[in-house]
Amino acid sequence: MIKSCPLLFNDPAYPGTIDPEHLCLNYSTVPLKLRQARFRGRLTAEPLINLSEYQVKAVFDWLEIYLQTKEEHYAWRIQRWLTEQNAELSAFRSCFVGGPTRRRGTTGRSFVIRFQDPQPKGLRSLLRAVLDRYCSEGTELDELPLVGLELSLDIYPIAQLAKTPEAYAARRMIMTDLIRKHVLVHDAHREEGSRPRFTYDTDGETNTPKVFDEPKGRLKVKLARDAAALGIAVEDLSILHPSLHQQPYLDATFYYGKKGQKVHFRCMDKITDQRTALGAKSLPFEQSRSRIELTFIDEVPLDRLGPAYVDLNYLGDIATRGLKGFNLFLQFGLPTFTPSTENPSEPNRDEWEIFSKSGVAGLAYFQDVQLKLDAAKSGRKLRDRRELMSTGQCRRYSDLNRRVSKALNRLHETWERGWGRDY
Repeated sequence: MIKSCPLLFNDPAYPGTIDPEHLCLNYSTVPLKLRQARFRGRLTAEPLINLSEYQVKAVFDWLEIYLQTKEEHYAWRIQRWLTEQNAELSAFRSCFVGGPTRRRGTTGRSFVIRFQDPQPKGLRSLLRAVLDRYCSEGTELDELPLVGLELSLDIYPIAQLAKTPEAYAARRMIMTDLIRKHVLVHDAHREEGSRPRFTYDTDGETNTPKVFDEPKGRLKVKLARDAAALGIAVEDLSILHPSLHQQPYLDATFYYGKKGQKVHFRCMDKITDQRTALGAKSLPFEQSRSRIELTFIDEVPLDRLGPAYVDLNYLGDIATRGLKGFNLFLQFGLPTFTPSTENPSEPNRDEWEIFSKSGVAGLAYFQDVQLKLDAAKSGRKLRDRRELMSTGQCRRYSDLNRRVSKALNRLHETWERGWGRDY
């Protein structure tokens, strides 16, 4: 059975001349043939998309190091010196130097330095010069603490297979919706302040709706009463109601987590670059792409809550340890559904509606809360989950995950070659 999820737009002009009927993410729903008990008797939905028609790339947007100097310095002077050196070494596109709390205009002996669009070979040469100029003897290059990073996963339609800019754009927009719908997220992003949301502008005003909306009126009163009786949080019980799930617009920026938090990410249909207060530069159509940006920061430098989460403690670890930690964190999943009682070849209506709006993350949340609710009503205990991400009854999207792993491996190889070693 084929089911469709139409893409939604805030700006009706965003798709241009593309027929909106062609802007759907289509799925084949079939019985699931897996042996695990939690999948028995369920249906699954697989996207009708040929991933071999896309190219997946991974890049570092920026990296942050923590630098301790042997004498006091002004942050702006270090930044100016780095920029002067970069004219010859081409280590980064731009840089920022702040104090240990990332505040501008500081003076001291501890600094956070952010390198935008870092290049491994040039950066290694530049940092050697930094150690000679600013640091005490014995400070090792490969042991410069890594306190922040942003890694982007970019997915491009293969231009040769898209005959026109419109065909390319349609494939890109469908992929953007796919990665938004199928990304699996950490349980921490179910907490207040970290829940998914999407941001878009209308008539110069910024709007930021929540993907998991809050109950109102009679439903709010009922859920508060049920929460008290069952010992389950209201925000968890609200996930069981499809009407409280909101589908993000394709032309909005989709977020989990929040800026300044140790781990957060955002997803977008990237058609512009170099955004400033005056606007942004439009990309040529063949450079536009679907993008997920993952940000890991030490909220307080050296608290080891950010890059260490993906097993990167020092700048040199990128070249020597690789990026396997991202393979555990950046995962995509496929939904599974309870069959409809009216038609067993159809997914349960509520579960499909939730998936079509909030993706596998919303569906997994629904499934976890449903298990919690069933246990509360029956009086039995749930087993503790020890997984990195709680995936409910969703399964892994193996084909896409393999392609992401290959992109991460290529990025690691680039850093391994460019960073080099000391002999």
